[in-house]
Amino acid sequence: MSLNNWAALPLELQALILGRLEVTDYLRFGAVCRSWCSTVAERPCLPKPQIPWLMLSDSMRDPDTRRFFSRPHQKMYKIHLPAIHGRLCIGSSEGWLITVDEQSELHALNLFTGASLALPSVATFFDVAGVVRDSDGRITDYVIGYDNLGE
Repeated sequence: MSLNNWAALPLELQALILGRLEVTDYLRFGAVCRSWCSTVAERPCLPKPQIPWLMLSDSMRDPDTRRFFSRPHQKMYKIHLPAIHGRLCIGSSEGWLITVDEQSELHALNLFTGASLALPSVATFFDVAGVVRDSDGRITDYVIGYDNLGE
């Protein structure tokens, strides 16, 4: 391998490097070349643990963009996420965002791989006794019943 041919870096070594990067560098890793982009897609792994980022909406300017604030770096990052257009983020864990739309459909989106999963409807989790809607008819809350007598 030539010193200038970073694309030919062995996959195992690329994966080791990828696993030691902070989130910002992890997200840029795939932009180096096609080979490195393939590594991110074929061998996704979590970047090294760090303090969670705060996600802020940018919906007034661009509904497909979210802003993320990194407290350790005291820096704001903008990330284009068309997959969560019209959705609210209701939770996150290890790079996955859990979102809900106006029809209460749940989805999980992996920020690192772009993978998206449709999750079971909220109605299948609990005995949904009713919903609370705002003046525009959007669901804002649920009335949930839970019967643990059967356990």
